[in-house]
Amino acid sequence: MYGTGFAAGATVSVGTIAAYVEAVTPGQINIELPVNAVAGASTITVTSGGQASNAFPITVSAYAPAVATANGSGSGLGDFFDAKTFAQITAANPATP
Repeated sequence: MYGTGFAAGATVSVGTIAAYVEAVTPGQINIELPVNAVAGASTITVTSGGQASNAFPITVSAYAPAVATANGSGSGLGDFFDAKTFAQITAANPATP
């Protein structure tokens, strides 16, 4: 999600269910929607610096697993990032345990 004023430790909820926050910068929060989020009308709320945002309406679709591609075309290399460094995983920068 893009916005302004996000702080380390920000949390996100989908309805009443906590989302997994992958990364936070002052202008962006990367999250994974909760696997147990109910399909249909819901809301997203961000809490940062102790203050909750207004609830933003969303529609949660039944899941359809997919992998984003590095070139955005839907084919080619997957778009994967290292969870610790946020560096893109490539042939030149392979994933390591």
